[in-house]
Amino acid sequence: MEKTKILSGAFTVWQKSMFTRTSLTPLARELGVSKAAIYRYFPGKDSIIDTMEEYFAGKYRENTPRMLEVLEAKCLKEGIEGYTRELIAFLSGNPGFIRFFISRLYHQYRRETLPFWPIIEKEALLLQERFIATGFEKEESALCVRYFYTHVLSWAHLLTGNGLNETEVYGYVSVIATSFFEGFAPPGLPEVPYKTVEKEIRVLPEAFPEENRIINSLLAVVAKEGIEGASISRIAEEAGYSKSTLYSYFKNKNSMILSILKNHAEAVDRLYTRFCSGEYPVNETIYRLILLISRYLCQTPSFLVTLNWLRFQSPRSGNTSKGGMESLQDRLPRFVQVMKNRECRSFGLAPERLMGILWFQLIREIMDLYGNSAPGSTPQEKTVPLRTLQILFCEGLEGIERRHQ
Repeated sequence: MEKTKILSGAFTVWQKSMFTRTSLTPLARELGVSKAAIYRYFPGKDSIIDTMEEYFAGKYRENTPRMLEVLEAKCLKEGIEGYTRELIAFLSGNPGFIRFFISRLYHQYRRETLPFWPIIEKEALLLQERFIATGFEKEESALCVRYFYTHVLSWAHLLTGNGLNETEVYGYVSVIATSFFEGFAPPGLPEVPYKTVEKEIRVLPEAFPEENRIINSLLAVVAKEGIEGASISRIAEEAGYSKSTLYSYFKNKNSMILSILKNHAEAVDRLYTRFCSGEYPVNETIYRLILLISRYLCQTPSFLVTLNWLRFQSPRSGNTSKGGMESLQDRLPRFVQVMKNRECRSFGLAPERLMGILWFQLIREIMDLYGNSAPGSTPQEKTVPLRTLQILFCEGLEGIERRHQ
């Protein structure tokens, strides 16, 4: 057993399901060795993750000169297309890096301490400067940068999840760039009546699921320690129950998460029926959906943390019955109907995959807006970034540019 083989296996496991906080069992199973064999090289899981971060940073750093070069192209569109090509080439050539990159890039608690953060930050700042030079406002430019990275990474994640090889994924570069510039809605739609929609949609306390002591305890632990720190022991301690009592209600932590998904999905579905199911143009329906989910999640920050974790889980990974955001989407079939019935530009994606890109963008933006709010508080709503997110998804970067003309 070599250290490099353990590291390679760790990226493979991360791509499948990520590690749990307390166990190296999936990695040992992937390598076909005992955990004791792994401990000869690494004192624990945290040591492996630290080494993965250093290794990833080293590999990414090798591509940095070329990425910075293409970003500085005279034409903004050429620069973004070239940068997209370099990112996709890097990720498709190292498919085990994709979900590791996503989870590290959007790590809410320690991303600034990660070895590769200064590298990606330099590229992101250069991209932001290009947007500002084009006439975008500073905050608007920062949101466009976040949207770009999430857009490219969600496409890469979806395509590799569909079993495409390196060459096939790389062949989608022009599609990924085009959908970033042009968006997913058809042209010629009327302007969204933002103020009217914002006045109409209300998420009141009675809309939320009935409280459950065990579920509330899970969410409380998640809020304090993150989803990976929510062990059965900690949940039992928070609830004031024994572990055996918890097991009489739920088979494991994942069954609790599925219960949370089911209860919240039913609550959101009722709100969707009330506020989003009318015969609206697709761009207005998308904004209604974005605003509804944002207002729902900013009042349930612990559930938001859970959703943030779920979006990194692979389909059928074993972490949930179907895995990740698909578990929530399966419980919200009307959301997928938005993409089926409103004639979105799919770029060859199935409606559920297209909705997956919107989910990924939405949860990412809500985490950035509200993820650091104090426990128990309801953060002040910021509608301008949500409007910008809707424009980017529906009309792409060109939609933002048109509003500056």
